[in-house]
Amino acid sequence: MKQYTLVGTVAQKEKELKEKELKVGDRFMLNSILVAMKTYIVSTLTVIACFFIPIKPLIGIIVMCIGFDTITGIISAKKRGVKFESKKFGRVITKTFIFVSALLGVFVLDILLLNKIVLNFTSFNYLATYLFCGVVVFNELVSIDENIGVITGTRISKRFTDMLNAFKTTKDKINNARNND
Repeated sequence: MKQYTLVGTVAQKEKELKEKELKVGDRFMLNSILVAMKTYIVSTLTVIACFFIPIKPLIGIIVMCIGFDTITGIISAKKRGVKFESKKFGRVITKTFIFVSALLGVFVLDILLLNKIVLNFTSFNYLATYLFCGVVVFNELVSIDENIGVITGTRISKRFTDMLNAFKTTKDKINNARNND
């Protein structure tokens, strides 16, 4: 009877070892599947990132303009006495995501369709993408100008217009002086 129990115990231990080996094998298989998935995902994201390399500087310009607009907006708000709220700051992230996503969408549209049409009339690649970026940057620059106007009391556009008017007045005075001589 003891032998039977001993044999039963050995058989039970062998069965447990086989189950453990199976579990270790399953872990190894699961691990190799996860590594393969990770490699596939990283490779796919790398290919997508490489597709958008031509507009990397435009993305940087948009993000930089939004950042500068945010900084001047915060300073302007403090100057006006408006309380800074983190939920309003969350809008900056949303705004950046929307603008960059829209730029990527225009770029894809430009590559698939618009660029071929535009190249029939001009030699400028990705014209729609650059125009979209220009519109976004102009929008941000107007906002930055408004914020700087609040901070300093004079908008940059007003200073620039005054400077151009001063140049024009000086040029007219020089031309009048030459004509009088």
